[in-house]
Amino acid sequence: MTYKLYPALALCVLAGCGGGGTTTAPWDGETGSGQEQPAPDGLIPDDLPRPGTKPAPAPDRFQNFSTVPADGTYTLHGTGISANLSKDGAGKVIVSTAGAAQPATFVLTNAAGKVVANSLSANGATASFDLRAGDTALLQDTLIIARSKDGATYVVQDKTAGGTYDYQSYGAWMTGARTDAGVKGAASVGARTLASAMPTQPSEHAAQGHFNGVASGLMTSNAGVPSAISSKIYVQTDFNSLTLESYDTILTVPETGAISATPGLNFKGTGSVSGTTFSVPLDGDILHGSASGAFYGPKAEELGGTFQTSGSGYDYIGAFGAN
Repeated sequence: MTYKLYPALALCVLAGCGGGGTTTAPWDGETGSGQEQPAPDGLIPDDLPRPGTKPAPAPDRFQNFSTVPADGTYTLHGTGISANLSKDGAGKVIVSTAGAAQPATFVLTNAAGKVVANSLSANGATASFDLRAGDTALLQDTLIIARSKDGATYVVQDKTAGGTYDYQSYGAWMTGARTDAGVKGAASVGARTLASAMPTQPSEHAAQGHFNGVASGLMTSNAGVPSAISSKIYVQTDFNSLTLESYDTILTVPETGAISATPGLNFKGTGSVSGTTFSVPLDGDILHGSASGAFYGPKAEELGGTFQTSGSGYDYIGAFGAN
């Protein structure tokens, strides 16, 4: 086999070969200005791109959290839901029913391996927090509960970097708190499982179709005051149907960190799996609604999704993840 040394790789080869006499001209990335030279055996096969051709761009899609920068910004893609908040003639806050899941993104910033900022977006509903700019946050187990310094925006999300999951993140947000209008949103983002890699039965899955995780979100009353809600969840699937159940639900007051048990907000439902996604109707003692989501990781090691439930004057929009 014939091997050639191409200028784009010259620096690596020279560094690895010590005192080799091969030299190349610089490559400008656009035109073939370098000279082909023989290379030592075993280095560069002749089917690599030739000088004068641009290398294929590196994929910008998130793969897993071990590949994100400890200091820097990165983006996760997925799906999310959103709902509008408004006041009726009696001054009560009304939350619209969220539509079908739409494309969503998290643009996260890490500092020293910890999330310090996030810009969340789904279906045109956006929110953000930045702990470097005066916004504040509580850490509750695996969750970040953030509040803007003006008190109008709230975010509840998985703490992502260094968190529970390798392939996904999730969160919910609210803007316009205590005003006449605002938006609530939730998103599930990450490296979705390829359809060709999906298990078709429990025996093909490392955990036999069992998942444990957390659901979290923001609940508002008719007064428009948000509370952070979180639950443990258990999911079981045979990859045709799927059962999702929340338990040990708690309510947290974002301003004070006060916590209270709220078992009346637990929910459960059984739905269907279609390809890499699933949908589930949800019922509880006082809240009813639906959830949808997807599988994440090379072999469906994780799952996540979003949900909206309502009843008795309350609206609860959130997201979840499990592995």
